[in-house]
Amino acid sequence: QSSSSGYSGNGYSSSSSSSSSSSSRRGRHKKDPRAAERAALAALVHNAPGESVEWVNMCFRKIWRVYQRGLERWITDLLQPVFDALISPASEPSWLLRLRIVEFTLDHEAPVFSNMRRRNSRKDSDLTGVVDLRYTGGARLLLMLELGRGRWRFKIPVLVSDLDVQCALWLKLRLAPMCPWVGTISLAFVGPPAVKVQLSPYNRVRLMRVPVLQVTLRGRHTR
Repeated sequence: QSSSSGYSGNGYSSSSSSSSSSSSRRGRHKKDPRAAERAALAALVHNAPGESVEWVNMCFRKIWRVYQRGLERWITDLLQPVFDALISPASEPSWLLRLRIVEFTLDHEAPVFSNMRRRNSRKDSDLTGVVDLRYTGGARLLLMLELGRGRWRFKIPVLVSDLDVQCALWLKLRLAPMCPWVGTISLAFVGPPAVKVQLSPYNRVRLMRVPVLQVTLRGRHTR
């Protein structure tokens, strides 16, 4: 009887520990139930075989050079509202009052596409796919930071250069029955992009080479 009671005691303890561990695992899963699904989808996208699409790179290089100035204005108009939304009275740091784009220029080197994978769509008018993108061109962005509190304010020009972006990009083209034959173009990142950049106040001090500031600044400009 003592052995059976000891066995049952161990059984109860093991079942309670297993139930507690299973409940803790369920609690962890409740935090983000779709995290595993998104990770599996991202791994599937990255590991799927694709095409080299050299003809796309050839066409895009020509488009890049012809429409370069228009692309610069479009990207500037796209980024400035994003910067304005980041600066608010409740944002950190509180002494950063404004972030304004002074100048944005693109180099003649266009982004490179590779490993394109086709994706199915329910609509006949949609062309959908996922492609790897790498940009190491000479894009330069001049920002004007307005800092201070109260009456004490000053401005610091910061040059953003040496941009290196690597990502998987989801692309959808919706065709139209009239010229220019493409109604909308939709873009989205499949996962967080890998971004490297150099920040230089007054075009002199390279902040991304300072070990203490490197991690903090990388986390902020890639958020």
